[in-house]
Amino acid sequence: MRYIFSKLILLTQIIFCSKKKIFSGKEHINIEGFRKKLLSPHCIKKDEEIFLFYAKDKRSSNKEKNTNIYLAKSKDLKYWKTSTKPVIEAFKPESNLRTLSPSITKTNNEYIMVFEGKSDCSSNIFFARSNNLEHWSINKIPILEGTKNIFYHSPFIFKNEFNNTLYLYFGKKMKNQSFICLNIYDDH
Repeated sequence: MRYIFSKLILLTQIIFCSKKKIFSGKEHINIEGFRKKLLSPHCIKKDEEIFLFYAKDKRSSNKEKNTNIYLAKSKDLKYWKTSTKPVIEAFKPESNLRTLSPSITKTNNEYIMVFEGKSDCSSNIFFARSNNLEHWSINKIPILEGTKNIFYHSPFIFKNEFNNTLYLYFGKKMKNQSFICLNIYDDH
């Protein structure tokens, strides 16, 4: 298994090394001059526009709602129009400190976002629905509810078009061990 993994890493390095760089990593997306802490970027295309979701940390103390999910839009992936208000804000009680790690997929005629919400003593996974990627209806009951000993984080959702299922990958931390887990949901 270690041999296969090493070959996979080497193959990935060869693929990326053989590609011509067309946009320099030295350039950055200007988020209203904000530079404190930007986290968890996730892009999705709708029509001819790219929607970039990201978490922005506005923390001045650890006891306030400090991280929310924002949106920027672009037609060329270089120049972005950013929103000044979050599309998902921290909310009580299960996500009163932070909302972050958005992941979005389109299913049927709507978009589904999964995201991480942190409270004083746990980390949970939530979901929200939207028809336009700009206004979201949040289900404030966690689909994966953490405890003070179990933390759920970093969700990623993927729609399998072949069998109409949703794959939800997520991190789970417990007893000083971390795992990558998968839940599969029927999308009928």
